[in-house]
Amino acid sequence: MGLRPIIDGGVERTVIDQNLCGSIDVPEIKDLVKNLLEGGQRAFTTRRAKYGF
Repeated sequence: MGLRPIIDGGVERTVIDQNLCGSIDVPEIKDLVKNLLEGGQRAFTTRRAKYGF
């Protein structure tokens, strides 16, 4: 998905691949966000209709 868990100094955290950093207008980033945020594609469609973007 672009996220990977690591253990750094005994602390578990998640890192994101550098190629997935940037604007939400980038298709790969938009797909990642849709998979992570609640509501998925339906929520994006609803927001687009509600806010006009």
